[in-house]
Amino acid sequence: MGRKERIKELIQANPNLSFLATLFILIIFVSFFLQVAYFNHFIHQRLEESVESTFKVFQGKVSDYIDLLETIYQIEFIPEFGELAESKGLLAELVDILNEPAKRVKVTELGVFYQGKPFLTWHYTQTNLDVKACQPTRIKNGALLTVMRPIKTDKYNLCGVLSFDISYHREVILTHALFAGVISLLNLFVVIYLTIRALKSEVSRINAQKKLQAERDLALLGRMASSFAHELRNSLNRVFLELQGLGVSTTNTFLFEEIKKMLQWLEDILLFQKEINIKAEVFKAEDFLLEAQLFFAGLNKKGVNFYVESKVEEVCGDRFWLKKALENLLKNAYEAVKEGGTIKVSLNKEGENFVLEVFDDGEPLPSSSDKLFEPFFTTKREGFGLGLYLVKKVAEAHGGVVKIIPQTEGKTFQLSWSCKPKV
Repeated sequence: MGRKERIKELIQANPNLSFLATLFILIIFVSFFLQVAYFNHFIHQRLEESVESTFKVFQGKVSDYIDLLETIYQIEFIPEFGELAESKGLLAELVDILNEPAKRVKVTELGVFYQGKPFLTWHYTQTNLDVKACQPTRIKNGALLTVMRPIKTDKYNLCGVLSFDISYHREVILTHALFAGVISLLNLFVVIYLTIRALKSEVSRINAQKKLQAERDLALLGRMASSFAHELRNSLNRVFLELQGLGVSTTNTFLFEEIKKMLQWLEDILLFQKEINIKAEVFKAEDFLLEAQLFFAGLNKKGVNFYVESKVEEVCGDRFWLKKALENLLKNAYEAVKEGGTIKVSLNKEGENFVLEVFDDGEPLPSSSDKLFEPFFTTKREGFGLGLYLVKKVAEAHGGVVKIIPQTEGKTFQLSWSCKPKV
């Protein structure tokens, strides 16, 4: 099953849970954006408050300095006051006050102008501001915020310009956004993880219910088929004996072959219903493969080349059921090969596991090969599709598996199992 099909199956397993998970994911994203937006608004508000308070201090100090200079020199204020030694000292004091260590917003440029002429300047680089008109202006350039406003004293109208370093506030916003993003991602992963776990659990529950129902249906079908097969087999056996009693020659191959074929089908149905109870024993591999050769000799009407190979001397398992599994694999291989084809049986041991392989150079695997071991599934015109299902049951009863291995020409059915004989 592909990834898309798997996701589709999970979503279809519980649409209500899928809807709730989608809703939670949407809430997480909306919550993240709301957090970032709110914190951004909050930080900008704090920044505005800091700028406003700094500008008020700036305006008050400039007004006090002008009054002080007029008192000292006993003349009205002129821009040339800025060249006085006292003004230099006042400027240094003003910068220290505006850039107190506790403040997060630092002043990087300062300018005070009267009628377009500079009075006090510190690191001033602005050239695109009309300080004569002094219209309230805000310019943001990266981490630098420049503010120009009129400064009104009791007697004069001046223009003040301050530039602020707002990198701290930007870093706080980015840090919070990153933190909120990490928390949101963690919440997202938790929701997705819990949703997938819940959906998988639901899928497992549904599959278990389907499997249980299928097993019940198969059991019922098996009981019905077994009853029917018993009666039909008895009738066919009586027909077979009556034909012989009437002197019908067994050389009439068509008639007798058809009866034998129907008897074999009935045996398949009876084995399908029969419960497999494993009675493990150790037996010779040579004898086991000899039985397979004798079975295939009676089956081979197409001149198929048949080979057996064993790398072990003894085999452990239920001899009866392993024999039935091998016979079904041989019949399946025989039906797949053409006249003069090749079938090879090999018996080996890999670690603690016995491995039985049946190779044929016949038709390649069909596209529906994953269903070959399901009951009543067949790609042939005859039969009930129970042979490979029986092989699977025998493998699982031994605690093993059966699988198909594609080859360059043909295919190999591999049955592997572990076994410890009862003492």
